Amino acid sequence: MRSNLKSGLRTVLGVTLLSATLGAGAAQAGGVYDDTYSYWLYSNGWALFAGGPYSDAYNGTLHLTQIPGSVATFTCLDSQAFQFFYTKAYNRGMFEVYLNGVKIGTYDGYSETLQRKTHLVPGGYYVGYRGNFNVTIKTLDAKNPASSGYFVDVDAIECSG
Repeated sequence: MRSNLKSGLRTVLGVTLLSATLGAGAAQAGGVYDDTYSYWLYSNGWALFAGGPYSDAYNGTLHLTQIPGSVATFTCLDSQAFQFFYTKAYNRGMFEVYLNGVKIGTYDGYSETLQRKTHLVPGGYYVGYRGNFNVTIKTLDAKNPASSGYFVDVDAIECSG
């Protein structure tokens, strides 16, 4: 594994992230990486939830926030596609997804019913080349009018070659 960090700090979309371990933030193709995987980088505002009502999330955990502007990022190595997994529910807000710093879409996490392990894009998001790329999730101060909250979560990401 190659490190994409020179220190424990990294700035993404103007937000400083602190990695749990030096050299964190990147993973090879061909795997699903849970939200607790040490390669995820989170800004302030994210909290880990596990077990109980979250037991049906990938590996029974997810990182959750309702703070606008919170960022989570992951670097896929030697990949050409990714799939981001999150939860849709009655209290979910909106978020943006960036690929290498360029916004690829705005997504609404609202659903009348709880839907764990929701795919960002059916079949995954094809990057257009094989190589290294950064996927960043940024929470917004926006929600569907029917939603009762602004929560956004990170459940897992899959990097594929």
